[in-house]
Amino acid sequence: MDIFEAVRLDHASILETLDELINQSVPPVPSGPVPGEEDWASLFHDLKLTTLAHDRAEEAVFYTLLRRNPGHSELEAIKSKEHHLTEELLEDLEEINPQDRTWATKLEVLKNHLSNHFDEEETNVFPLVKPYLAENEGLQLGHEFEELKNDIIIGAKYFPKGRSQFNPAGLDLER
Repeated sequence: MDIFEAVRLDHASILETLDELINQSVPPVPSGPVPGEEDWASLFHDLKLTTLAHDRAEEAVFYTLLRRNPGHSELEAIKSKEHHLTEELLEDLEEINPQDRTWATKLEVLKNHLSNHFDEEETNVFPLVKPYLAENEGLQLGHEFEELKNDIIIGAKYFPKGRSQFNPAGLDLER
């Protein structure tokens, strides 16, 4: 699959996971165990991991196409800032108690941000870089993107970081 299809499929998968998380959001309860808590905690972890891996791989592989073409470096900087905002939103969500009402609101903010970001990339950025690809370069970049993204995910699973609502045992994972 070429780089455009790989990125587009990732976009769809991330939004699908986000929708699933929104649909499974836990309603506020006074205390006690929360039904389905492990499901949405795992789903949030997957969303965060795949989104951040996608962003890093996209910056390393796809955004290089913007950097090598005159006049597009400002657009690349804007897209990278949007990735940074995504990371901040995910970190904010990780710190919010999912039973807090702001959890669902912040998820919606993240969904709107990502939907707009993905639409902008697919509608405006893809057509800018397509003409500059050499024959079969799109396929090679698609492979590099997938490989890097998977390496990031594997690395994150081996080297988890930090404590959060999603580490209820309070294990010190920073080593």
